[in-house]
Amino acid sequence: MKLPILLAIAILPLPSFANSEISDFETDPNPHYAFLSGTLSAKIKEEIHDVTAFDGKKLEFDGVSKKSRPQSSTPYYFSPKVSVTNAFAEIQEFDYSFTSDASTRSRSEESGHAMHYDTITNIAEVNPAILDKDGNFDPADEEEQEENVQEMREKNQAAQEYAQRIFEGGFSAEEAYFDAVHISMDIIPNRDIRNAYGAVVLSYDDENPLLRMQNVQRSIVRVFPIGFLQNGVPNRVKCKPTFDEDRYSNPSFEIYIFSGNGTPVATSNSKALKKLTPELVEKFQTLDETL
Repeated sequence: MKLPILLAIAILPLPSFANSEISDFETDPNPHYAFLSGTLSAKIKEEIHDVTAFDGKKLEFDGVSKKSRPQSSTPYYFSPKVSVTNAFAEIQEFDYSFTSDASTRSRSEESGHAMHYDTITNIAEVNPAILDKDGNFDPADEEEQEENVQEMREKNQAAQEYAQRIFEGGFSAEEAYFDAVHISMDIIPNRDIRNAYGAVVLSYDDENPLLRMQNVQRSIVRVFPIGFLQNGVPNRVKCKPTFDEDRYSNPSFEIYIFSGNGTPVATSNSKALKKLTPELVEKFQTLDETL
């Protein structure tokens, strides 16, 4: 399915001067952009270290001599912030799907339940006095047996509808467990980008009743390698970030792209994307130096 990417993390406001009138600057071959990106970090030996670079195979971290490959077992974090760059990429042919082994097993069980309830319902309708609602022998009174048969009919219908939706592929992420997101897209950069890598930030509502809080959102971050992105051509990129099997409530995710030296790359899907005048670029740079 082809749907727009959703952002479920807080969007930081641009400085007030970024709301000034911005021209298109069609003659500028390398315009600068302000956009929402962030700082990517990881927990290594109980300490948090920023990701500084990617050599095509392994990530490098601030204050850590040892490199490591991107892996789902590493706790990653993403801190949103406004970035400025003249590296830009168009995202096209974006597609994704949620999948899960747990969901597959659950659906198979429901299909089995459908056949089970279909069988015992047929038996009960022939001789309702011999089965209870679970299909066990129980010579109860006629009224109770009729209630049992009706309940089995309803279970059978629900299971059959569930099985039908399995074959039709009619499930959304909100209805089923998932532990992975299959993502594919074309990335068309305005320059060659070596050793590119990306981060997927999955956000969801925390429905833990023990927390006694409303509208609490959690996020899970996964890092994936991209490699060389050639200037001006569609570079097909596929990734499959994985998560713990769970039913994530109202899930949404955002993708962030970085060059091999850790510089954020603006994309056509970036949030708060603004093309900047040279004056605004200078102001951003001055502001960044003072922070």
